[in-house]
Amino acid sequence: MNYQSANFSNTDKKSLISLLKMFKHLPPEGLNIPRLPTRDECEQLLRINFRWQLIGLKIDYFQKRDFGFILDNPLDTLDIHPWEREVINIISETRYRELQLTIAGWKIIKQTASDSGRKFTFNNPREFFAERCKQEILWTIRFLSYIENNPIGETLEEERKHYRFLNNFYRNRFPESETFSILESYKNSDSWQNFTICAIWKYRLNEKEIKDIWIKFLNVFKKESALICNKDSLKKYGVRLSFLRWYEGKAINTATKQPPNFEYICPNNLLITIF
Repeated sequence: MNYQSANFSNTDKKSLISLLKMFKHLPPEGLNIPRLPTRDECEQLLRINFRWQLIGLKIDYFQKRDFGFILDNPLDTLDIHPWEREVINIISETRYRELQLTIAGWKIIKQTASDSGRKFTFNNPREFFAERCKQEILWTIRFLSYIENNPIGETLEEERKHYRFLNNFYRNRFPESETFSILESYKNSDSWQNFTICAIWKYRLNEKEIKDIWIKFLNVFKKESALICNKDSLKKYGVRLSFLRWYEGKAINTATKQPPNFEYICPNNLLITIF
């Protein structure tokens, strides 16, 4: 590893704490499952664990790069489909910008939590961010929590609709009254990601440090959305997308209503069909 000459303060050195180490303790490790998981579910849990290890590794890469280290992209040597590599690269950068927003707005986030009477036991931004990632993972693997015979999962169109909503909201394209309602729901949400957006919202264009990061976040989130919503980007990689839906512990392709066959199953329950 090479690095450029740089003077790091004690705070800067502490900020290089590896998120990869934190991610090793996120689900599915230590997860309480109400029943014995099926083989499909076990395989998907391994994919999810692997994916988040890669995201933690890539976020570490972004942190060290921004502190002056010259590094090779840790994903370049992995034998995974190019589309999935691009997904992990972009999702990792989106999460990294979220981490930067959390660091820049840490005092605001803590004060907002205090003002709203929320229990807030986090010691630092990275501990808080790790919990936010844990919530995302638990949502992805919520099929493990259902004992009833109800199908769990989204369709590709539902996911695209969600991305379009977030793009419009983040770019403040809704009427003021609708934006206010969304922010109120975010403030009371169990999601720490939503709460963070609510806390920094009125500062995102007024505080220079937060504004600079917010603009970078918007740009990379647009790229993340395009990977799911832009069909031309899919043609570039020669893939079709659909989603998994889980029923009685078995994975079903939401497009064909059949078990996945010869597709690459991504850790976030996306299916890649190569053509």
